[in-house]
Amino acid sequence: MRRPRSAAHPDPRRGRRHVRPAGRRYGRRIAGRRHGPGRGQRHRRPPDVYDPAYKASSTPADIARLLRAIWTDEAASPGSCSFMRAAMGTQAWAHRLASGFPYDDVTVYGKTGTFGSMRHEAGVVELADGSVYTAVVFTQAARADKKLPRADAVIGAVARVAVEELRRSQDV
Repeated sequence: MRRPRSAAHPDPRRGRRHVRPAGRRYGRRIAGRRHGPGRGQRHRRPPDVYDPAYKASSTPADIARLLRAIWTDEAASPGSCSFMRAAMGTQAWAHRLASGFPYDDVTVYGKTGTFGSMRHEAGVVELADGSVYTAVVFTQAARADKKLPRADAVIGAVARVAVEELRRSQDV
């Protein structure tokens, strides 16, 4: 629901209705241009509240489709897709997705996403035999602490179980 630009209220001094500018209440400014919502903007939510209407959001399936398109050069030009693959290959964090594949002959390309208590990782796992798997794990921890090693390790464990299950189903 949109906030009205102005609100009418009775003016006791003049005995008629007076229109006050939006953002003013009882003579005090409640929403400054610098810190409050500006023209066309909604009220800001506290930073620890996640609302997809105010942030970019996606699903694990959408992210998996995007990664598949990047790996098959369908998401953009082949040069751009190659650049994205190379950038994901420089993932510095080995405590999430890569923790499920601690072998020298396995390559993990990943992108980490953290927003409050949500800890996500999306990536591609290349095994020694040349097989390639997309792994996307979205989680939500009980707390929004910056360091939660157990929650991060779960991402790698879940990805490993999923890849092993996919490999088993292909062998059947």
